[in-house]
Amino acid sequence: MTHQLEIQLPAYKRGYHLITDVIENKIDKLPKSGLLNIFIKHTSAA
Repeated sequence: MTHQLEIQLPAYKRGYHLITDVIENKIDKLPKSGLLNIFIKHTSAA
């Protein structure tokens, strides 16, 4: 089973930002096992 979700992050100032809490709050309950892929469509996320 696959599921795709697009999440928009809020605007941040320049620098390093942890987005784990934002992602976890936006996705549904995760299964006990599996794979989660997160793709950030911006060059500054490299």
